[in-house]
Amino acid sequence: SNISNVRLELLTDGLTFDISGLNPTAGLAINHVVQSVGFDSVPDPHACEAVCITTGPHLGSGWTMLPILRSLAGLASELTGLEGCIALYWPAAACLSAPAFIRSSVTRWLDGGVFPGLGLASLILLPDGTLQSKGLALFTGQEMQVAPDLGADRTERSKLALRLLDEFVTEAPVTRTVELAGPDGSRLTLRPIERGRIVRVERV
Repeated sequence: SNISNVRLELLTDGLTFDISGLNPTAGLAINHVVQSVGFDSVPDPHACEAVCITTGPHLGSGWTMLPILRSLAGLASELTGLEGCIALYWPAAACLSAPAFIRSSVTRWLDGGVFPGLGLASLILLPDGTLQSKGLALFTGQEMQVAPDLGADRTERSKLALRLLDEFVTEAPVTRTVELAGPDGSRLTLRPIERGRIVRVERV
């Protein structure tokens, strides 16, 4: 066989996943990181060799279905327990996570807990103070923006954003402006913008 195509096939939850970038082929490069979580000291991604986990070809375009993504996240997080693994990189979020952090976060999610909003998604601070998610669209088809006035500082807005990320993953896409109660009892609006690609969260 052609060693440039060396890969490993794994079966979990009745689904097959392929792992590429294994020896003797070269590891894959990580070129873009927007957020790092769970590290005492963040490793240099350019000094690492990454392997890539993808869904098997039989899944076709259905690989973005939530049950499949949950299995993929579960498999990836479990493999972070292997000796020599220093991080998990989730490309849709461009997020680099410490092994113990992402393993515990994903395990809690799969056991019925909250969505790992840091790890499987990232929160980016825009110039006007808005927080915008990156990677949520993989699970919901939409990214989310939290307006600058929702919280006294970035920490408060981040806590609100993480709560909403979990709700977005379990609910249908937001196709019209709706209202809901925030954690502090205030009224919030969820408004689709940019042709529905983004949901803007604002105070009523």
